[in-house]
Amino acid sequence: MVEFKVQVNDIMRTIDNQLRTAALNSVQNVAATPATYIPEVATVAAPAPVVAPLSAPSAPVSENVRYYKTLDEVTRIFVTEKEKELRNSTMRSYKSFCHMLREWANEHYPSIKMSMFERAHAVEFLDDMAAKGLGPNTYNNMIRLGSVLFIWAKAKCYTRENPFDGQKRKRVLEKTRTIIKPEHQALIDKWFADNLPEMRIVCRFVYTSLLRPIEITRVQVKQIDFVNHCIRMPREKTKTWEAREGRLDAELEDMLRKHIQGANPDDYLFCDSVWRCGKKSMGNGTYGKAWDRMRKALRLPQEYQLYSLKDTAINSMLKAGVDDLSVMQAAGHKDLSMTTIYANHHDDKLIANLNQKAPKFAVNQ
Repeated sequence: MVEFKVQVNDIMRTIDNQLRTAALNSVQNVAATPATYIPEVATVAAPAPVVAPLSAPSAPVSENVRYYKTLDEVTRIFVTEKEKELRNSTMRSYKSFCHMLREWANEHYPSIKMSMFERAHAVEFLDDMAAKGLGPNTYNNMIRLGSVLFIWAKAKCYTRENPFDGQKRKRVLEKTRTIIKPEHQALIDKWFADNLPEMRIVCRFVYTSLLRPIEITRVQVKQIDFVNHCIRMPREKTKTWEAREGRLDAELEDMLRKHIQGANPDDYLFCDSVWRCGKKSMGNGTYGKAWDRMRKALRLPQEYQLYSLKDTAINSMLKAGVDDLSVMQAAGHKDLSMTTIYANHHDDKLIANLNQKAPKFAVNQ
């Protein structure tokens, strides 16, 4: 009830300002009109005006009560609605952005209405975020998330414009992709065998099955198909929302059989903290921490990331002659241009391979 009264008061203030402006313009127009001669006429008493009963003022046709909801309230409605259609991993980004936007708005513009948040506010917000040292990707992602929020708000009549539309994005440097040398692959495998055997499965999921680390967290026992030697990834478990199958070789299958003994079909392959099958999925950050510990122990290059195993595998398959289309489908790429990026790595054996296989110039037949 209190919220309704606040919104009604806001609407009445808007109407009052509009009436004051209209009245002022009317007076100015009358004052500016040249005087004209009006002949005297007999004074006749004017009829008493008909006074209509007072009634509550109504908003102009163009006004909408939703335009008077605060940014704080609308962002919470947005999160609640999106939670019904998006998975948790996606919602984390939306929740984080809305939280930061609310905190910033409450500090600088308390109780600001969603419809009053304009382009200048968006620029100021992005500048403040950039001052915190955000990288280009994170900064650009904020523009994207802000645009998604306001496109939704505009469609729901909470605002009239999208202040994040057309905001200039920061230049993103081309990603440096690194492949892991075979001798280093052997060192990595041995270190995990001695210190954290479960990570050997994770590494092979990335290298052999071409799964992304975030996708590995969603794998359940029932997705392992030993008959067809693959892991089945339904669309709701892939990053691209497209179903695909990941390859299992004999070595990986042997590891998995031992790992899932006694597990239920709905169990996730890795459970929090214990690295065993369970009902709660392990976060992919745990994989990254284990990888970093191994890399520091072996003093391997910082460029060696867990995801580098996927780069290495795709590069190796392409160099081995596996056709581009098969590699594209296995990797879950949307087009071949993405797949061929992985082929653009420095190859220590490039010259030797070319000297051995390339045709020679002007050879007598």
